[in-house]
Amino acid sequence: NESVKKRHAARIVKEKQLKKEEERYAARQAEFKTLAKEASSLKETEAWILEQNESVKKRHAARIVKEKQLKKEEERYAARQAEFKTLAKEASSLKETEAWILEQNESVKKR
Repeated sequence: NESVKKRHAARIVKEKQLKKEEERYAARQAEFKTLAKEASSLKETEAWILEQNESVKKRHAARIVKEKQLKKEEERYAARQAEFKTLAKEASSLKETEAWILEQNESVKKR
């Protein structure tokens, strides 16, 4: 009888231990699921950040290309402006020459 009581008490202790182990296992499983969700969310965030980085790199490269094009346009504009000034001086000089020639013609006619 004593031996049966001891075995019964030992079985009850083992069942309580097993129940505690099952509870710890369930808690660990829940924690694992939470961590897995967090890891997934972090991977999604990382992927989004990498996408944004690529987008920024592309926009930056496009801006550099546009800046180079703008600089070329500004250089062409400056060259045209210089050419225009030269042509304007030449035209002014030609007008002065034309006026001088007309004066000379009038002078010759008067003689």
